Amino acid sequence: MFVASGATGFTNLRIVDGTASVQLVGGCASGGSTFTIADEITATLRQFTSVQDVKIYDPSGETESPDAPGDSIPFCLEP
Repeated sequence: MFVASGATGFTNLRIVDGTASVQLVGGCASGGSTFTIADEITATLRQFTSVQDVKIYDPSGETESPDAPGDSIPFCLEP
């Protein structure tokens, strides 16, 4: 089932030392789903061999684990 996140786009895409970071624009919601736009973004960015981790930020610039190793999604995309 498809659940729209409310995001209308992204900004600030960058890759530094193997970590891709991207900020959502517009809304940010999971709608209670465990599969969100974060899964699509992560899969897309991981196609590039230079990307090991993906940090996704909400429209206000927040993510759950900005400084920890590994992936991070914003709280608004949690189920």
